[in-house]
Amino acid sequence: MAKGEAHRHNDRKPAKSPGPWGRLTVREWEVLQLLAEGKSNKEIARQLGFTIHAAKSHVSHVLGKLEVGSRTEAAILYVRKSESGAQNRE
Repeated sequence: MAKGEAHRHNDRKPAKSPGPWGRLTVREWEVLQLLAEGKSNKEIARQLGFTIHAAKSHVSHVLGKLEVGSRTEAAILYVRKSESGAQNRE
């Protein structure tokens, strides 16, 4: 494996977390956070440096992995998880 090769594929490695959360890649977590902030596909693409088509694809993967039918449902799950994580650290 070339020196920079592992870095290029980091966004494909699943994050380590139980349940559906563990299925999300690092990049999908970034997309989910932006979804929860109310960003559009165009804004997500611009902020993360890829095409709108790629943003739509990432959003679709996030929705599928979380088994939700909308961006709003995904955002609600993210906020709830974030809040429960903050409570567990207190």
